[in-house]
Amino acid sequence: MLLTANYVGSGTDRVNIGGRYNVARTPGPGNWRDRAPFPYIAVPISWDRSWGNTNYHALQTSLERRFSGGLALSVAYTWSKAIDVGSSGFFGVEGQSIQNPYDMRSDRSVASFDLRHNLVVGWVFDLPFGRNRAFRSGNRILDVVIGDWQVNGIADLRTAAPVNVTIAGDIANTGNVSYLRPNVVGDWKMANPTPQAWFNKAAFAAPAPFTFGNAGRNVLRGDNVQRFDISVFRNFRINEKVYFEFRAEGYNVFNTVTYGDPTAEFTNVNFGRVLSAAAARSLRLGGKIVF
Repeated sequence: MLLTANYVGSGTDRVNIGGRYNVARTPGPGNWRDRAPFPYIAVPISWDRSWGNTNYHALQTSLERRFSGGLALSVAYTWSKAIDVGSSGFFGVEGQSIQNPYDMRSDRSVASFDLRHNLVVGWVFDLPFGRNRAFRSGNRILDVVIGDWQVNGIADLRTAAPVNVTIAGDIANTGNVSYLRPNVVGDWKMANPTPQAWFNKAAFAAPAPFTFGNAGRNVLRGDNVQRFDISVFRNFRINEKVYFEFRAEGYNVFNTVTYGDPTAEFTNVNFGRVLSAAAARSLRLGGKIVF
């Protein structure tokens, strides 16, 4: 039996942060270009700047055990937290999410790829039936039929990635269109979320004109993942150098529903609803000749 436990930490400076620049320095009425650093430029300019910083902390554990009866088991669990400032590049996993490029500290939050808990359990089991195994029938033909089967499986259990709440338009009137966030006016958490209401929509409201929203970045979470995959293998020996491999594989064998991210744009008619789900259970049969 092998047990490991590690602390993993990293910090990175000069991370690319995408965004629109030459927008107004402060919210307010009137023409936003009059409040921009370069008013003679008619439109905001999009580019990446290496002003960001990130950090990652994790407890990574694993347990491996190989049994004499043909069973091998591995368990890996990671608790982690990833934090960054603003988006990860302009075309990164998060896209662009900075509502005020002159105050990026207000966008510091968990990264969009943050997965707080991640548990993976895998096993390989050579079934103890057939010739040269613990349970053999004594019948040569039957032993060939029931022998040399292998069952494999993997269970993937992890918490959801963050979801960022936004509001369309340019309420702050800075020229930074569609990257604002609403105000938080209540508790958005629900004890039993459903696809029709994943969070409490009434907990969010549009900001007052010429102001930024006070909602933090990536405050919501999607659905947790619970996935179980199983496969069955069998090698049929044709001669000393050639054998036929048969395999049956099942993905998401318990047909556990994993919902997609909820609609998180405040003005969208589907705000708070989940409109998609991960792939349903699928089965696959295959075979190949190895020589």
